[in-house]
Amino acid sequence: MCTGITFTDEKGQVYFGRNLDLDDNNYGEHPLIVPRGYHMQYRHMPAKEISKAIIGMGMNVGNYPLLFEAGNEDGMCIANLNFPKHAYFSEEVQTDKEYNVTPYEFMIWVLDSFSSVKELKEALKDTYLVGTPFAPSMPIAPVHWLISDGKDTIVVEQTKELGLVAYDDGVDVLTNSPDFWWHLQNLNNYLGLSSQDVTNTTWNRQKLQFQGIGTGQLGLRGDSSTQSRFVKAAFLNANYPTQEGENANVAKLFNILWNVAMPYGSVVNENGAVEYTIYSSCYSQATKTYYYRRAKEAMIHSCSLTEENSVGTEIVDLK
Repeated sequence: MCTGITFTDEKGQVYFGRNLDLDDNNYGEHPLIVPRGYHMQYRHMPAKEISKAIIGMGMNVGNYPLLFEAGNEDGMCIANLNFPKHAYFSEEVQTDKEYNVTPYEFMIWVLDSFSSVKELKEALKDTYLVGTPFAPSMPIAPVHWLISDGKDTIVVEQTKELGLVAYDDGVDVLTNSPDFWWHLQNLNNYLGLSSQDVTNTTWNRQKLQFQGIGTGQLGLRGDSSTQSRFVKAAFLNANYPTQEGENANVAKLFNILWNVAMPYGSVVNENGAVEYTIYSSCYSQATKTYYYRRAKEAMIHSCSLTEENSVGTEIVDLK
């Protein structure tokens, strides 16, 4: 399971991040750079050289990037999040579509091909996500995507019932199943939440007084379910004031993510494995810096796109 959020600072610069929640059988992921000039070989579309440097977390498999989340040098950002029991990717290429993209290629295609979410949304009308696996031993993951450019945020899902759909995401948050429309409707059950404490009142002749601070949040769920994480992340993202400067905004993003993180030992999945937040991340458009903190480390690490590492033909491993 996972949680993704995004927001902009007072200058309109994007901050985008996520929690990756897995068990100990993770993928050995680490920060990567896909440089301008990298030869991207698509499965069902013509190969091309990458025109925008990309940085994020993922795996380098034989000089091929399999990314979990990333941002490009222009500030376009994307993350894939688990979408079990809903995601649907047929292995048949759709000849009536201009773009047939596999889910594992989708992030690179988006970050390299489009300058805005608005432009991407138009292209998605003629796009199909084809369920061709990267390798026989690596089946397609059931995922959906959070995508933002600072002006617009969308969620992209492909299901058997609706096909490929791009939803406008006005809360700048995504978690997991059910589908995004369900999560948006569920938010209507929490209209009474507020960052302001409640006031004293009287029921008949009984005076009721609030006991301590935080009473405006009574009813805000704090468990690790995908539904509760969505509501809490949306509430926190909506009420955390706009910050000034890189450090304060990076802290803001991590503070929100850690409030919806899954501590080790708190969740045991259906296979009997402990599932927890493996890492939390933040990409800053302002400095083209990718920040991350692993669950078993106290330190926040960082790496940045530079003139030197943004150009080349090989994936750059930033271990």
